[in-house]
Amino acid sequence: LAHFGELDTMAGFSDPAAAKKLEENLKAAGGTESAVFMYPGVGHAFMNSLPEPFESFEARKETMGVVPPIEEQTALAWKRILEFFEKHLKA
Repeated sequence: LAHFGELDTMAGFSDPAAAKKLEENLKAAGGTESAVFMYPGVGHAFMNSLPEPFESFEARKETMGVVPPIEEQTALAWKRILEFFEKHLKA
């Protein structure tokens, strides 16, 4: 289970190309259920509810180019995580 922001610019780590490569590698490996989600309009750390180590999301965007989170995208990602946990980790 992996979540990526389509505006992520961390090339080779968490940018859209890295997400696509991960998805391809997981499919090629087979044997396990996996899902890679790409969220529009958000970048790296889109699930972080705090801008730390910056004082504000605006300061983070100005310094790193990371856009503030979009609540709907964050909520959807958390929903998918919890559903995955419920399905695979339930005792």
